[in-house]
Amino acid sequence: ALPEALCEGLKLKQAATARRDTRLEFLGGLSGPEPLDAALFFLWDERQYRVEWFRMLSLGQPAETLRLEDMPRLIPLKDLSGGRKTLVVEGVSGSEITVLFRSPVYVRGKSAPLPGLTPGCEGLPRSVLDEDVRTAWAPSAARPTLDFGLPEDAGAEILTLEWKTVPGRCAVETRDGEGNLLSRTELDQGFLADFLELDPGVRSISVAPADGKAELASLRVYAEPWPRHAIQHWEPVPEKLDILFISTHQDDEFLFFGGAIPAYAAREGVSAAVLYMVNCGRLRYAEALDALWSAGLKAHPLFLNLPDSYTRDIREARSLWNSRAPLEQLIRVFRKYRPEVVVVQDFRGEYGNGEHQLTAALAAEAVEKAALPEADPDSAAEHGAWQVKKLYAHLYRENQIRMDWDQPLGEDGVVTPMFLAREAFDRHRSQTALYSMDSDGRRFDNTLFGLVYSAVGPDTEKNDFLEHIPPAEPRP
Repeated sequence: ALPEALCEGLKLKQAATARRDTRLEFLGGLSGPEPLDAALFFLWDERQYRVEWFRMLSLGQPAETLRLEDMPRLIPLKDLSGGRKTLVVEGVSGSEITVLFRSPVYVRGKSAPLPGLTPGCEGLPRSVLDEDVRTAWAPSAARPTLDFGLPEDAGAEILTLEWKTVPGRCAVETRDGEGNLLSRTELDQGFLADFLELDPGVRSISVAPADGKAELASLRVYAEPWPRHAIQHWEPVPEKLDILFISTHQDDEFLFFGGAIPAYAAREGVSAAVLYMVNCGRLRYAEALDALWSAGLKAHPLFLNLPDSYTRDIREARSLWNSRAPLEQLIRVFRKYRPEVVVVQDFRGEYGNGEHQLTAALAAEAVEKAALPEADPDSAAEHGAWQVKKLYAHLYRENQIRMDWDQPLGEDGVVTPMFLAREAFDRHRSQTALYSMDSDGRRFDNTLFGLVYSAVGPDTEKNDFLEHIPPAEPRP
């Protein structure tokens, strides 16, 4: 625990920093309960589960306060991997060492690979060992199941599977060193990424998709300690949602919604989910999973898998999607998951993108028709009609609200919804050279939304999508 009243006012100048910056900088002073003889600086990498950088600063003679001008030169960024870190500063006074400062920090850039046991496993093809989700193992007549052995005395605890093409069902069996069956698990959620806890003593694993169309992109095995915040363990979308975010592409959800997803994912008692309209390819799907998980979302996203191509207006987008199916799909989603609030992109398409425009238009129409039993009677018979209570659109000009994504989510005062959104957007590695939270997020103000429709009256406080929404009741 941090001692009280020490280093009050000390903070990082920029907690989410770009690699183009040369160093971490501090504001405030560093002092301890006794005069300081030295200070120890640690950067713990949350993904690699190790101290990535360390330095000791000897002061020569005891000092009441560490001079601030000495501190910025201590922590250069050029040799650090990207990702979440924890910065710890300890003060040395004689034989006593005291933690003086602790803060999360995020270095934008490519993260180091997760440590694990997978390279030591026997029988795994190269296609599941590489870092490319576009290469995959598929069952064949010669090899209908993927069987592999674990390193001896590895202490394996976790197995993760990431699919290029998701199987309808998949059986995973584990065995001990004598070949005895330890467990059999049926995977049938349809997730792009699956997570399994392994039995003690497991020495071999068999992955058996139920159909030949399945493609396994990556497989990883981990032992303790494993980076829990980075290993994805998805849950199904709840049967009753408080808020549903509808994003056209995989990256729009942070670029244009800012800190919305982290803010509501972190709120106790609130159920949130994300739906993507178009299929941007398997790499972009993997980036979306990484981004949403780092933002704190635990419900596996929904995908409509519509075709994607740049369109200049809504007419071109309608021609591309070429049917009423997207509207019916949204009506079904609204009725199945019963969101109280839906948040969608700009009716004008932010920078004029026709698919963004059509996404907003379809969402508005689906909100209206999901409440009418005669609209898509099949889904009405299965789930019942549902009235979404509020619809918000990014940059909508009427009934506007301004969201504050810089309010701290924890006691450290550093991790805010925008901090997490920047970290999450950085997971969209294929897009970071084209778009930026710093420029495009400000240009298309991702704090500004408008209330398009409300069944619960106008907003009064104008700072919460869930204003006037009572706590959700579970499905009977």
